Amino acid sequence: MLSAIPHSEGTPPVYYVLLWGWTRIFGSHEAGLRSLSALAGTAAVAVVYAIGVELFSRRVALAAALLAAVNPLLVWHSQDGRAYALFTLVGGLSFLTFLRALDHPSNRALAAWAVVSALALGTHYFGIFLLVPEAVTLLAVLRPRRRLIPPIVAIAAVGAALLPLALDQRSNASVSWIAEIPRAQRLRELAEQFLVGPQSPRTTSLALLGLVGILVGVVLLLARGDDRERRGALIAFGVGGGAVVLAFVLSFAGVDYFLARNLIVAWVPLALVVAAGLAGNRAGIVGAAVLTAMLVLGVAVVVATAHDPKFGGEDWRGAARALGRPTEPRAVVLWLGVGADPFDLYRQNAGPLQTGGARVREVDVVSVGPDHADLGARRAHLYPPSPFRQVGRTDAAHYSIVRFRAPSPQLVRRSSLVSGGPGYSAAVLLDQR
Repeated sequence: MLSAIPHSEGTPPVYYVLLWGWTRIFGSHEAGLRSLSALAGTAAVAVVYAIGVELFSRRVALAAALLAAVNPLLVWHSQDGRAYALFTLVGGLSFLTFLRALDHPSNRALAAWAVVSALALGTHYFGIFLLVPEAVTLLAVLRPRRRLIPPIVAIAAVGAALLPLALDQRSNASVSWIAEIPRAQRLRELAEQFLVGPQSPRTTSLALLGLVGILVGVVLLLARGDDRERRGALIAFGVGGGAVVLAFVLSFAGVDYFLARNLIVAWVPLALVVAAGLAGNRAGIVGAAVLTAMLVLGVAVVVATAHDPKFGGEDWRGAARALGRPTEPRAVVLWLGVGADPFDLYRQNAGPLQTGGARVREVDVVSVGPDHADLGARRAHLYPPSPFRQVGRTDAAHYSIVRFRAPSPQLVRRSSLVSGGPGYSAAVLLDQR
């Protein structure tokens, strides 16, 4: 696992080390792989509540925790077998320990901030966007500043230790696609995803509704917030907004990773500012009504996303089982080609069809996912030529299989099985006994 990270991922190893141990206990099936993120995302709600209590009041803390519990962006990544839910959790813990060190700057509090911040950096390199505003704030407020030298040096040492891995990953992975997206578009997507997640229906319209709720919260905070609420909001906005600004400025300096999911840790402090406005001591019925509307909006988007057909299951396991065991070598054409890796988990004797081809009597064309049933005229280029003839078809809830046979073994190559169409989207495997 450790040797694979530099060539396959763009994040540090903490999440994968935890997931390795997690799957040894709970398995590597869907629930086993994703439950770590689900647990981290759920725990992040409790951390948001703790931050709200530390910075504002229990009332604001409850409002912020409710916003976190139904936020489509956080829910989305809490279902994802990637590092972002854990990143949100440890980023929130970094912000919490930062606040405690700011109010009670004991050596113990500063050590706790350093440990959690190093963990955040080890979970995702972009933890630096959050840690820099926190460190700058501590340097500006705490005296004597020399007390901050050990924790900052410790965090910097972790960053230095991760630097060779980061450079190796950058050289092995293409991230130029981020810079190809106009910054104005990425700014808009950042706002939209923070409000309604990455796959919301009617994204712009619903995001505008959420933006109205934010504006109301800010107005209520400025007009009716007390001193503690305004001070807390200023700190939270300084850290969350500082993270966004830092990433944006660096994008002009050749370090362009400005993307919504890379800034997910900024959601927590920024959401607390909104919660302080909508649930402050003098927010009144207007704040309560707008907060309720934002919660309803979040739930509606989460439910709508969950039932969107394009997110239907990709049942590679079911497709592999439906193919059955081969009695002789056969070719399997997978649409889309991205399924070659998951398919290999369930058909371990299948491998890429070599350049010279192979002699087979059977060819099976497999389509998995929401549009699997469209394995017909639009994808006829995936069907083998004569003398192969269709002898059967299987249509299940999340996959389709079309089976072809020839009277005698035929030499097949990738070019003969995927022709006249977008062949780059297909994979051709040789499935053996």
